[in-house]
Amino acid sequence: MAKAGGFSLIEMIIVIFIIGALVTLSLPALRSFQDRNNVRIEAEKFRSTLVEAQNLAFSPQISPTESPTEETQIIYGYGVKITVQGKLHQYTLFKDVVVDEIPNNYIPGIDPEEEIKRNQLEKSQFQEEAVDILVFFTTPLTQELPYIKKTYIYKGSQNQCENSPTYTIGLTSIPPHTTRYSIQINCQTSNITIGD
Repeated sequence: MAKAGGFSLIEMIIVIFIIGALVTLSLPALRSFQDRNNVRIEAEKFRSTLVEAQNLAFSPQISPTESPTEETQIIYGYGVKITVQGKLHQYTLFKDVVVDEIPNNYIPGIDPEEEIKRNQLEKSQFQEEAVDILVFFTTPLTQELPYIKKTYIYKGSQNQCENSPTYTIGLTSIPPHTTRYSIQINCQTSNITIGD
């Protein structure tokens, strides 16, 4: 009598055990890949916001205009401000408008009326050195204003570009911080690059 074909119960259990072991071993790699992808996407979005501020600032500007109150409004530049409040990590694109003239040692700030857009990190967070950083690009030289294109990076009232020609802003995955991407801003050339 011929023996019936098929798998025995022991063979099935062994195959299921091997498949389970392979899946268990691949989960950390899959999670690491997912974390890396999430941080990379949010780093790219942040970089694109910096580039948008830079493009707005460095594009040809309309000369200062007279408001109904006869004050001259000047677009000094565009910037991106990073704010961290607990688990909320966000960055805001804004324009900085001053009236009549720009005072000495002026530090740009966000006026609610000058906010262009606000983004929030969902699946990553800024590293400690990025907390309360303001990246600012001044508008180019015009007839009325003797200012050239410049990049400033403020932490509080301290211009970080005075200490180093480049500044790095890091984004990491939410704990356990297995993935990190950095955005480097060159204060002299205004280049914005992204890397591991």
